[in-house]
Amino acid sequence: MTTKFSPFFLMFGREARYPFEIPEKYEINNTVEQVMEEETVTECIKHLDAIKEVIEANVTRSTTMTKKRLRSASRNVSFSVGELVLRQNVRSQQRKGGKLEPNFLGPFKISALQGKSADLISENGALFKNISIDHLKHFKPENPRIPHKMTTQKTENPTSAPPAPPTTSPPASPPAPPITSPPVPPITSPPVPPTTSPPAPLTTFATVLPTTMSDTISTVLNKVWGGTHKDTYVLLSKIGPYKLFSSDFARICPGQELESEVINAYLHLMVNNYNRNHQEKARVIDSFEMSRIWLKKSSRLKIDPEKFKIIVGIVNESHHWMLVVIYPLEKRTVFLNSLGESQKDVKRCLEATRAFMRSKGMKVSRWKCETVTHAIQQDMVSCGVFALKFAECILENKDLNFPSTAEAVKTMRLNISSTLLSESGVYLNFFYSVPMCVG
Repeated sequence: MTTKFSPFFLMFGREARYPFEIPEKYEINNTVEQVMEEETVTECIKHLDAIKEVIEANVTRSTTMTKKRLRSASRNVSFSVGELVLRQNVRSQQRKGGKLEPNFLGPFKISALQGKSADLISENGALFKNISIDHLKHFKPENPRIPHKMTTQKTENPTSAPPAPPTTSPPASPPAPPITSPPVPPITSPPVPPTTSPPAPLTTFATVLPTTMSDTISTVLNKVWGGTHKDTYVLLSKIGPYKLFSSDFARICPGQELESEVINAYLHLMVNNYNRNHQEKARVIDSFEMSRIWLKKSSRLKIDPEKFKIIVGIVNESHHWMLVVIYPLEKRTVFLNSLGESQKDVKRCLEATRAFMRSKGMKVSRWKCETVTHAIQQDMVSCGVFALKFAECILENKDLNFPSTAEAVKTMRLNISSTLLSESGVYLNFFYSVPMCVG
């Protein structure tokens, strides 16, 4: 790119000839070959001096353009005393490692400026002298991330300008109908709970919601379940260590399989509720670790089983969720499969539980595994909903023979969604302040 000539041409005075360029039948006598060599060498020698001048001109032009580009891209940043700046992490460039360290450190406050250097003061009062200003850049505080707005029906008309165009402008006409009227029927027609009363009839674990919050949750579920909320990466709820995005809530709607994040978050809520109301404690094992235990793999879970009355975990095998309830002090396990338990699965659960308890230092000579009568799943995708309902009934000491019709399962799905939204302690504050679905 600099000399505009290939390296082979600069060395030999001609372009390279590759084997495929030579004919298969190429015959020539020695006399002609010698003449060609002399003529070729002579022509190359004549051209080398001229080519050298062209090369020097090309190199000079390229060097000039490079210097001009570097001068135009040079930093012309000014700093002032008292300004907050970030300092380049030069240490990571002077030693091995440091790839995971941040590129800039700070913020620092400029205490003095002397030419091309500055004195900095950190937040804890440490002083750094004679820092090159080429290693500094202005500090811009990050604004908190506000996810996409999901305006409720009550506040769409009065003041907000952005939500108005989608309902009137031609390009937004396809999504407009589901935003205004159609989303309400799928949630309100089968079970009335989301709009009129909290979903407590099926699950006492769900808290009683205020009217405004219930309307907001209903609007959120209408948009997510109705498919009008296209951004799948908006954080809607955070339960303990589990973050639930709009895509996770979309998988709770009827006809979908529950994701592991939803399973673990709801189990986390149920066990916390149990521990608040009982002196004897319960413990949850997340689905990933419980599946390792089910496969008889070495468990990395640090737990003393004798400190808990009940340990709850849900296993995923071939996209099917099954509940395992361990009673360490009673030396027994309850195994529940929404499609029905086979003797092979009960035996497998017994062996997996005994191996896990043995690894935690418990005596398992008289350990047993059993099952109880329960409701049977009627469809092929609600195994996660039934597993959560089984765990909820066991923790609250309720009958496991609950209704399993399509309407009842839909109500259970609605209850799981509304509970996960209402129990999000960090992000639910926005439901009161701004009309949006936030994370």
